[in-house]
Amino acid sequence: MPETPVLDAARHLAGLQCELRLWLELHEPGTADPALSAERREGARARAELRALAAPLLAGAERDHVFRAPGLEARVDFLVRDSDGALGLRAVRAALRPNESHLDELAFVRAVAVRAGVALGSAAVLHLDSQFTRGAETPDPRALLRHSDVSKDVEFLARDLAKRIESQQRVLAMPERPAVEPSPHCRRPQTCSFWKRCSAGRARDWIGHLPGLRPQTHAALQEAGVATIGGVPEDFPVTPAQRNARAALAGDRAVVTPALARALEELGPAPDYLDFEAILPEVPLFPGTHPLEPVPFQWSAHLSAEDGTLLHREYLAEDGSDPRRRVVETLIEALGGRQTRIAVYSSFEAETLELLAKAFPEHASALDALRARLFDLLPVLRRSVYHPAFLGSFSLKRVAPVLAPGFRFDDLVGIADGGAAARGWHRLARGELDADARSRVLSELRRYCARDTLALAELVRALRGLARDATHSSE
Repeated sequence: MPETPVLDAARHLAGLQCELRLWLELHEPGTADPALSAERREGARARAELRALAAPLLAGAERDHVFRAPGLEARVDFLVRDSDGALGLRAVRAALRPNESHLDELAFVRAVAVRAGVALGSAAVLHLDSQFTRGAETPDPRALLRHSDVSKDVEFLARDLAKRIESQQRVLAMPERPAVEPSPHCRRPQTCSFWKRCSAGRARDWIGHLPGLRPQTHAALQEAGVATIGGVPEDFPVTPAQRNARAALAGDRAVVTPALARALEELGPAPDYLDFEAILPEVPLFPGTHPLEPVPFQWSAHLSAEDGTLLHREYLAEDGSDPRRRVVETLIEALGGRQTRIAVYSSFEAETLELLAKAFPEHASALDALRARLFDLLPVLRRSVYHPAFLGSFSLKRVAPVLAPGFRFDDLVGIADGGAAARGWHRLARGELDADARSRVLSELRRYCARDTLALAELVRALRGLARDATHSSE
């Protein structure tokens, strides 16, 4: 007789998002997106680090206690004894506040404990304090971590889990994967590790490729029997990006609105291009920083020369010391004396410059001047351009190769996205890399970040061509 699959907390949370994800986590884990799986592993590392810091605060507590019932297993970070003698649950999480997933996980632990015949008392989450500021010494866990009592929420949620748990156990035991249509639920509360697998091969006009598709919009379209972007009724309320997508799919061509030409005029004829890479450490690494505060360790810029060529400038911190001051100084040295607009592809650069100005007030004026020159291309794309090959995404790695044929990201080896860049440098800063690995990571970081700013330059060139063509066709 085949062994009964065990439903644990991680699978339970997967099942709350999607029955198919629950089934795949057990039966086909190898089909998960490697990049998202790496993010999950990094999250587990941060959680383990915090648990070690939290241990002294919970003297006498039992670590990693496991409750078991038929087909069920639930592990809790710490099992404590409340003042009234009852057993209490304590979870440690690398977050600034308890969220729904934390409550759902503790509720599952409580439900399994009840089935195991164990009575429980309180439940709490130990999480990061957003007001904590790192000093010169190792963080004091009493200052770093806050204690939030979630007993009532957890008890309420646990009461309603019996049927859901039984349903999830049936899904795990199914010989074939359940049929579930990908939809906005795949990205909430976070993107499912199997999203690429489940959405691969979908037609360009699949309704799931409608940009910015929200659950309520998807539900309304499903109720109306709409399965393709082209089938969205003209009188159905849509965003500008969704309207552009519908027109692009209808004509099987790129759609460009007049707003693009106006935006490019504001950008100017010869802008510079800038990109930051940063870590967001849960436990602050450097004095003066807070939990999950961005710490930029690298920048790349392509500067427009008078003859039309692009000059590449960059900075990358090569050791594990606080990189922020050198990031500021080298950035001002390279871009501070120029007057051109600076093209970026998110609000992240502006937010980071603002943080740096607060951290280094002696450079605040120069950093504020740089921030005033930033021009974010992302909202321009969302508002003014859509190509059927975007497949609902406006990420730079999607739009640049589509609009600038021949430009590539898929040849990058090792570090090929921002998450991998942050993980690589974070490991370097923590001293986890030997000399060979350190050299390889630094090389990959330089190549990756430079590719991002070159992509911005290629994107602007392509957008100018689209704007010209659109203007000529309307004359």
